[in-house]
Amino acid sequence: MSHDQDTAKILESTINDALNEILETIPTHTQYAIDNKQELQLQNTQEFVYGLAVGMGLTMSGAILSTQLQRMPTPKEQEQIREIVFKRIPKIRAKIFNVSNKNNTDNNNTTANP
Repeated sequence: MSHDQDTAKILESTINDALNEILETIPTHTQYAIDNKQELQLQNTQEFVYGLAVGMGLTMSGAILSTQLQRMPTPKEQEQIREIVFKRIPKIRAKIFNVSNKNNTDNNNTTANP
């Protein structure tokens, strides 16, 4: 296996692990955004959480990779990170919108039945 193939496998594994962890935090971030919508001056909590999740995915992946490789990712590796994270965007968005819709339903039910 070549050095590039080794790096690609490390990239894919690292990013998938980071994104799986981020997906687990979406309900917490969503609830925080809903609870603090006024203070954070949010117009759309779902888009806020989406930006947060993708930003965390890109940042965490780069940081973890730089630790594993003991150097900063090259521009090519950074591009690969973006490609891998962006491939997961549909799953990230689905999780955010499913959690948000559940929270809105729960909040509406709570409000309707004091």
